[in-house]
Amino acid sequence: MEALATERPGDGVLLLRIRADDASALDQLLERYWSQIYRYALRRTGSADAAADIAQDVFCRVWERRATWRPDGSVRALLFRLARNAAVSQHRRHYARERAALVFAHLHGGRTAPAAGIDIEDLRTALERAIAALPLRRREVFQLRMLDDLSYDEIAETMGTSRQTVANQLHRALTTLRERLGHLLD
Repeated sequence: MEALATERPGDGVLLLRIRADDASALDQLLERYWSQIYRYALRRTGSADAAADIAQDVFCRVWERRATWRPDGSVRALLFRLARNAAVSQHRRHYARERAALVFAHLHGGRTAPAAGIDIEDLRTALERAIAALPLRRREVFQLRMLDDLSYDEIAETMGTSRQTVANQLHRALTTLRERLGHLLD
């Protein structure tokens, strides 16, 4: 009967303990699944640093949302779903940064370098603010084209408007952004 005392608790039991604020149960879950989640994230991202960030994010989310988890499904599947969602979110953020760089290039006639002394993070923040200040319809057209990479026809269909209206709104958005951000570019 001594063997029962040394058996590892099941995942569902660990999740219940985590819900009851038992940090040692999270440690056990981490020990049990960290390497699997890390390897999965590594396959998804191709980056050891990104995979470690995703794995850490998964277990942080488990702890932060511990009051909402229910042990009615597979805990392992929950962890992998969280890892998948984190990898997708990370990819979207990375893609958005790349698109922002292309937007800067487009705004500045193909040159991507910011003016001397301007931090790229400050430039990104300024772009976000300038985009947010655009009128709603113009901002939506701009985001659909420049950030989501939709064609003029796809935007027109999405917004229920004509292709020409999309072209006009995008032209006005780019003109406004050039005016507002011109001092930050070469």
